[in-house]
Amino acid sequence: FGQLGDGTTVERTTPVSVDLGEGKSALGISSGGSHTCAVLNDRSVKCWGQNSNGQLGDETTTDRSAPVHTAMNGEDVLSVSAGSYHTCAIMEGRSVMCWGDNWNGQVGDGTNADRSSPVEIEIPSNSSAVSLDAGAMHTCLGMNDGSMFCWGYNAYGQLGNGGYSNSNSPRTVPLSSNQLLTSVQVGLFHSCALLDS
Repeated sequence: FGQLGDGTTVERTTPVSVDLGEGKSALGISSGGSHTCAVLNDRSVKCWGQNSNGQLGDETTTDRSAPVHTAMNGEDVLSVSAGSYHTCAIMEGRSVMCWGDNWNGQVGDGTNADRSSPVEIEIPSNSSAVSLDAGAMHTCLGMNDGSMFCWGYNAYGQLGNGGYSNSNSPRTVPLSSNQLLTSVQVGLFHSCALLDS
């Protein structure tokens, strides 16, 4: 699908460079199911690869074999996380934006409609986002007050809210600890949180 970003769809057995544009370098990168996204040194985001559900965020569903800008409307990005067919980012103001496949509610905007451009996610907290991971079909977020939220597919309890129903908006994860949360990581059907000891 062009997920290597070298302008081709040729498979490679050795690393190839990705042209991010003149004067541009990557500060962070995340690889999803068949797409890749990077935060650049100007705090913009470029993505490439499969775009069947709008996961590149360029307002299309056209696959891209070279990096294209995600339509962040000029907002600066701190980090990005690519899931199987969706992508999320923490913005400089510590808000969260997501886009792409939303069949299971993994975009988190309260709908199940795919989004080909980023939408801001309403987090039910006065705290700020510090850690985010987009999984195959669900997303989890850690806040600087130690709280945690997850949304999306939940058939195996991976949202951590005590139930098994999907959620298309963030739901609180009742952590049984007063320790601060420093990182969240999401697998295919499970989620984990790293707590500060």
